[in-house]
Amino acid sequence: MQKHIKLICFILLIYSCEKTELIQLDEKTTTEKGNFSIKSSQSKNFSMTNTVVMDANYNNGLENSGYSEIGANIPSSSRRSVDFNIPRTGSHSIKHKLYITDPEDPIAGSMRAESHNVDLISARITPGQTRYYGLSIYIPSSWVTDGIYDDILFQWKGFNGAPFMFITQKHDDIILRYNYNTNPDPNSGTIIKKSKVLAPLTKGRWHDFRFRVVWQYADNGLGRIEVDHKLDTDTNYVRVFNYIGPNMFNKDGYLKWGIYKPAWDKNQVNNYTGSVTQRIVWHDNVRVGSSWQEIDPSL
Repeated sequence: MQKHIKLICFILLIYSCEKTELIQLDEKTTTEKGNFSIKSSQSKNFSMTNTVVMDANYNNGLENSGYSEIGANIPSSSRRSVDFNIPRTGSHSIKHKLYITDPEDPIAGSMRAESHNVDLISARITPGQTRYYGLSIYIPSSWVTDGIYDDILFQWKGFNGAPFMFITQKHDDIILRYNYNTNPDPNSGTIIKKSKVLAPLTKGRWHDFRFRVVWQYADNGLGRIEVDHKLDTDTNYVRVFNYIGPNMFNKDGYLKWGIYKPAWDKNQVNNYTGSVTQRIVWHDNVRVGSSWQEIDPSL
């Protein structure tokens, strides 16, 4: 009888040890998965609920940052390159170069060296949509300002037409231009053009921008543009623009970043009286998402 009791106790002890071990393994596995998720999140600098649809941080050393949908309008392959010397936060950034002697882009028909996400459907701009955008722009200390002439550095571009908004360097400032047409037919009506100085130009530093845009072509009080800015030497963002009103045309759009110099277009260059002959600009952490935190280009 005592032998049977000892045997039963021994079996129960083994079962108890095995069950405890299995529970410990499950806890260990769960913990490892949890740490992995947090680590992945931290490496991208996003929250655990990641709704980012584009994060062009170039840390993989690729000119499209690993997105097959990111393309380019460039006069030659040498006008776009990944640069590990001037990253914003990670290991690389993207550099675009443009010379006044370059040929016009055969597709866009103008003087530009830009990346674009025209084929990234999930990042498309549509009327009624709320989107957050983050981007960092580096303008070198050798940059010479060009007076009245625009150097367009980032665009929210409407298909088959003018941009909804763009960031340009002009005079001694970095300026946001925003355009809208309240006519439901984007090919009719009048395009209204407005601008806002976002920051004075500081050369040799990264400019970080965060945008919240409620895209709306109608003048119904629903459209929004909210912009925060800081330099890479600053700790906190400053709200530099708060706008309520229409901000687009009744069509879809996409993003472009790099350098576009309209005054160098072949049908304009004969009237160009500036002295600039080349432009080089860097971009990093170009992001599209659903919250301020996940698109912050300074993280």
